[in-house]
Amino acid sequence: MKSALAASEQRFRDLYNLTPAMLLSFGRDWRVIGVSDDWLSVMGYEREEVIGRHILDFVTEESRRMALAESLPRLD
Repeated sequence: MKSALAASEQRFRDLYNLTPAMLLSFGRDWRVIGVSDDWLSVMGYEREEVIGRHILDFVTEESRRMALAESLPRLD
């Protein structure tokens, strides 16, 4: 039988994964820690291919340069 905490964690995980929006979460090191099923479907990846990768692995080269020069330094 699942504990109340495990059941709550599963509900949160399901809510996040099944939300019909492109959700992507990352840690302080800019590595992906979570993505929604919708994000995976649109982007064409499996969850195992994405978790742990740097967020800049999923943007164009132009967006990468802009993020490194402007966006990411402001978020640090």
